[in-house]
Amino acid sequence: MLSHRLLSAAILIGSVLTLIYLDAYQPLFGQPGLWLAPAMLFLACGTAWEFGALTSTATKLSSWIGVATTSVVILVGMVPLILPIVIGDPGWTKDRWGNGPLLQWISLGCFLGLMLSATVVLFSSRKDVSSPLMQWSCLSLITIYCGGLGAMWIAMRLQRAPNEALLALIGISTIVKSSDAGAYFVGRSLGRTKLCPHISPGKTVEGAIGGFATAMIVAIAFFQIFFPGFFSNHSQVPIWGPALLGLILGIVGLIGDLIESMVKRAVGAKDSGKLLPGLGGIWDVTDSLLPTTIVGYLGMVAGWI
Repeated sequence: MLSHRLLSAAILIGSVLTLIYLDAYQPLFGQPGLWLAPAMLFLACGTAWEFGALTSTATKLSSWIGVATTSVVILVGMVPLILPIVIGDPGWTKDRWGNGPLLQWISLGCFLGLMLSATVVLFSSRKDVSSPLMQWSCLSLITIYCGGLGAMWIAMRLQRAPNEALLALIGISTIVKSSDAGAYFVGRSLGRTKLCPHISPGKTVEGAIGGFATAMIVAIAFFQIFFPGFFSNHSQVPIWGPALLGLILGIVGLIGDLIESMVKRAVGAKDSGKLLPGLGGIWDVTDSLLPTTIVGYLGMVAGWI
């Protein structure tokens, strides 16, 4: 129902905005990113839960296993956030350039998550139930896709000065969701040519182009006009930087949407879950956000925004 959809959206958006405000103006223990960490963990683990539930028919494994391996990746990726609070800054939580996110921590988390998933499969799989290789392949995909990409939110949050990184993170998420909205409305009004009918019959080429154009326009507006207004010492980047980043975010976000549709169609599901009444599941919200995290991070590192 529309009322359920609006209520779920209001609660989700309100919660995120509250955490953003606290993270910007009342950082927990003085550490930027800690207020947002639970939201990041919830979105990543919620996606892992639904991904595992959708593939459980093939793997015969509990969704909790994917949640556990995803949690390992996220929690290890959070070491640069937590360790300085506990023992002070030991130095080795930073890379050679002094950055906090440390992609090596996310890599270590992915390795540990993969080893945990392999251990579970090796000691719990039964030959008459499902192929151990199929089980580990699905668990590994959940671990990397939900955990590894989810942890990149932390990397983006710590990539620059606290408030600048936070606003950049908000901008990247806004671009991705604006692309989704643009594709939807353009597709409904002008869509004629099916984009990928065997996976997502409702998506059209015209809608995809509309989404890409919307992403580029929003990216230029946000990072050429809105963003510099908050930081007077921030040098304005050439217009091609946000435009190119917006285009890539739109393309990768669309692919993420189609990946979720592929999994849902394979198991005959309409929504990824029922955790958000009216909106579907968590994955229905993060489908385009998760794969774009690494694109957003690389755009920040490259200085496109």
